[in-house]
Amino acid sequence: MSSEENRVLDQRRSSASRLVSDILNHYRRAYESLQRQESSERQQLESVHEDRLSDGVSANLQRLRQLLSNALDAGKSSQAVGYLRELGRMTAAEATRLANQAVTMATNNQLTDQRLDSAKQRLKQLRQQFDDARKRLPASEASADHLDDFIDSLRHADLAIDRLKPSRSPSSVDEAALAARFAEILRRHAERDRRRLEQQQKQQQQPERLEDHLALMEHPHSAVGGIPSHVGAGRAVASSSAALSGILGGLATLLIIG
Repeated sequence: MSSEENRVLDQRRSSASRLVSDILNHYRRAYESLQRQESSERQQLESVHEDRLSDGVSANLQRLRQLLSNALDAGKSSQAVGYLRELGRMTAAEATRLANQAVTMATNNQLTDQRLDSAKQRLKQLRQQFDDARKRLPASEASADHLDDFIDSLRHADLAIDRLKPSRSPSSVDEAALAARFAEILRRHAERDRRRLEQQQKQQQQPERLEDHLALMEHPHSAVGGIPSHVGAGRAVASSSAALSGILGGLATLLIIG
């Protein structure tokens, strides 16, 4: 960055502007690349988490089905009804979670055909397993009111999934949000550099006044508006150099913040 800064300050204004733009685009591309990499890694972690969560739920459901079967074989109908109720509660909770997850993916333009089909198949499997468990109990118990809420939850999950369509162009990154985040980073750095430049100007104000006074004493006939023209030009160059230095100094930390 120091090398690039020296090159910028040695160029004419038009060339310097182009070079600053090139540097900005370079860091923007680097920032976006890191964001996409981070999003991809997050998706991999979420996929692993989803697999483990699904395996855990499946194991618990299988355990409840086995307990239900054992209670029925032992003629313990009251225990069997309790296991069926717990089975319905856990099945409904898993179905609702899957539906909400699919809706969120669709909202974020991340719902692929594969993910939607997987959610539909999983819901179908959950519903079928619960129906099979209900069929093992007497009709009066299998259709009891205490199961209505679970059955309604399964129905609502099915409806939510059926209304969804795969995203047209699934993306792991929201490009508009990515551009907005980078623009906000630039805004914060520009504001920081502006405050730093103002502070530097305040600190230099007193020495400059003394320098102007001495220059007036040495060149009383070349002053324009009370300040020598060559002094004003020098100050403008110094101000421009400080501004460019501040911009490039801020760009140097973009990758770290990203």
